[in-house]
Amino acid sequence: MPFNGGSSASNRSATGLLTPGKYAFLLNGSASHAFPPSGIARSVFAFTFDFSPADAAPTPEPASSLLLGTGLAGVFCRYRRRSAHLQ
Repeated sequence: MPFNGGSSASNRSATGLLTPGKYAFLLNGSASHAFPPSGIARSVFAFTFDFSPADAAPTPEPASSLLLGTGLAGVFCRYRRRSAHLQ
């Protein structure tokens, strides 16, 4: 909405959940105008972001157990194969 000689200000704030953590976004802006006869226009904006760090997700227990079991089975099979060739 254009206007000649005046000022306006607006504040908007929003908070919520941005998976996996909390966030806040704040935008402030103001403007003042005095076009004739000086031709001056001024605007001020401020942005604030706050993103809380998310904790690292733990490795699921079934996956780590499967990985350990597969490694142990591989070591056992290699040992048995090596023992069979030596005899």
